[in-house]
Amino acid sequence: MVVDFKGLKEEEKTKLVEKAADLGYKYEQEYGNCPQCTIAAIQDTFSIPDDNLFKAVYGLAAGMGLSSKGNCGALSAAVMIIGERIGRERSDFNKGRNPKCYALSKQVMEKFEEKYGSLLCNQIQTRIMGKSFDLSKEDEYAEFEKAGGHNDKCPEVVATAVRYVAEMIINGEI
Repeated sequence: MVVDFKGLKEEEKTKLVEKAADLGYKYEQEYGNCPQCTIAAIQDTFSIPDDNLFKAVYGLAAGMGLSSKGNCGALSAAVMIIGERIGRERSDFNKGRNPKCYALSKQVMEKFEEKYGSLLCNQIQTRIMGKSFDLSKEDEYAEFEKAGGHNDKCPEVVATAVRYVAEMIINGEI
């Protein structure tokens, strides 16, 4: 379902985007699991409940399975929100591609890569914390926390992903 925000003033749009980003930041600080925090911030700001999507992203945290080896979980969740909103329906499975969904997903990916220099969790961690951490290992998880992982580092990454998607929602793209 696409909601029309065209009637809002620019100031109101900006406030909604920042509300979503602030929620993502706060959720990552309090609860962890970057993809779920990204989803929850968008859902709570724009009243888009989907418990299945929220649940489905859980394993994508910290580069999948807490390994830090895969794509950033916040970025993965951002792309999943785009797909959930405008992706190809099962009933259209045999009707070809959805260029708009691909284009918007690529746009988020490129903005993310431009900001962080990578799409991979471990490389983003290295950029923002000086090294990467395998969060599935207790000692490295503790180091991650000491480095500000859930204090301000990953919360800012989540806020960035949320901001990109919230802007697309506000601008009527998704």
